[in-house]
Amino acid sequence: QWTICDRELEGRARSVFGENCIPLCADELEGQDEDLEGTEAFPATVTPETDAAVVFTSSTTGVNKGVLLSHHNLCSDIQASLLLAGVDERDDILAVLPPHHAFQLVTGLLTPYYCGMCIHFGRGLKYLKKDLAECKPSILVLVPVIVRSLEKQIRNTIHREGKDKKVYRAIKLSDCLRRIRIDVRKHLFSEIQAAMGGRLRCIICGGAALE
Repeated sequence: QWTICDRELEGRARSVFGENCIPLCADELEGQDEDLEGTEAFPATVTPETDAAVVFTSSTTGVNKGVLLSHHNLCSDIQASLLLAGVDERDDILAVLPPHHAFQLVTGLLTPYYCGMCIHFGRGLKYLKKDLAECKPSILVLVPVIVRSLEKQIRNTIHREGKDKKVYRAIKLSDCLRRIRIDVRKHLFSEIQAAMGGRLRCIICGGAALE
């Protein structure tokens, strides 16, 4: 096991990585790049149509396969995501879906990275409630099955606490006020908002049909 550190951090590196660690101090590497002068490098030719990623798909209507996506594919999807979702660097996103999922790769990772958002990586669906409370995301990228699960949990909590009528009246009031462009949902549903971290303003759902 190797780690690269300054001499000042050598003691700390050994305490973290153990006695088997051999610190390789950065200042000892100075000047070694001179040995590579004159070495021919492989030319890198990248065009918009150059393959950028291979994304696995379970192919609901066909055979399992890897799909090649070009730089143009990914960049056009990023631009479309920015236009449709209206996200920017002020947003925080919690990455819940696996990164090999094309929907998550483009909408939940590359697009936030492109516009400078803070990306929090979730620990799995089992810890979603804790991750929401800790990360306080403003954006979530989910698939329908997770959205339905969240909705079911919220409805069960409302019913268990005997607040069905209160929430029903709040929904009716909110719908009426929004017709005249008055939005008080944050106040009417503050408890639900708090359970989702307190800052959530948008759930981007895709990957399958939303019922």
